[in-house]
Amino acid sequence: MKRLIFVQPNGGVAVTIPAGRRDGEPEAAWLDRVARKCCPKGGKLVAVRSPEEMPDRKHRDAWVWDGQNVIVDPSRIKPPAPAVQQERAGTVVARDPRVDALGPQLSEQIASAFQAMHRDLVREVAVEHRRALESLTVASALAEGKQVEPGSFPALERSLLEQGRPVTSDEIIAAADEHTRRVIDLVAGEQ
Repeated sequence: MKRLIFVQPNGGVAVTIPAGRRDGEPEAAWLDRVARKCCPKGGKLVAVRSPEEMPDRKHRDAWVWDGQNVIVDPSRIKPPAPAVQQERAGTVVARDPRVDALGPQLSEQIASAFQAMHRDLVREVAVEHRRALESLTVASALAEGKQVEPGSFPALERSLLEQGRPVTSDEIIAAADEHTRRVIDLVAGEQ
């Protein structure tokens, strides 16, 4: 089967192997039709050659038109890609210094995150501890028949304000009861 040779603007060649002729189509008309259809943008048909007249495909990317034939331009031959070596199982890979530099940075970031989490946890435990102590104080005051006065239980009062509830004696007592029930549920494992 014939090859259509087109010269491209970059100096390389494009080669088209045309499909079969239509019934009764003359060869010249067939090649002209295929050439118009397959010509690359900016390309120019320069020859029709048989496969035997073409160079070896080993350096296809280095083919050029010398005015009469398709030849291999040695200056266009790309160097072979470096071989990728597969690592054998059990081998140790050399350490990458960029990765080594990331270690201390990641370590600092993780330590900082844990410190922040620890501070938040300690703060939350301290608040819960204050609420527990204030709840016991409320229960003790009620058992002794004393009044529960607003302004004496800052942790319980803060939780009331966070919930949008008014800070009254009755609400402080209700908050103390709720907190005591929550603590009992936590201790019992019902969370």
